[in-house]
Amino acid sequence: MSLTLILLSLAAGPSIFWALTRRESSPRYVMLLWLASAALAAVGLSLPFLLGDSMAVAVAVVLLLWLGWIMVVTLCFLAASAYLTGRISTRIAFSLGAVATTLPWFGLTAAELMIGS
Repeated sequence: MSLTLILLSLAAGPSIFWALTRRESSPRYVMLLWLASAALAAVGLSLPFLLGDSMAVAVAVVLLLWLGWIMVVTLCFLAASAYLTGRISTRIAFSLGAVATTLPWFGLTAAELMIGS
């Protein structure tokens, strides 16, 4: 994986997370995030069966699953922030969520290093 892609994901993941957490948490918004993350996972996992195997499909699958992951991390942050009372603890939870959005890319890079491609 190229360094440019990793750096782009390090900027894009936390930015998307930040944008999703700016909205006030409500039951409707939580349900929307949940449905969107489930839909992204379902579409991402079904693409190879629908379109066959190609590099474009593989990239689309990874991106769809990553966007779903960011939404799940956002849901975790919204759930945690509902119970956190202090400003510092909310900021720590936000920071951990922003960092968590990049974890799949580190896993992919580690897998590529182990395979040696």
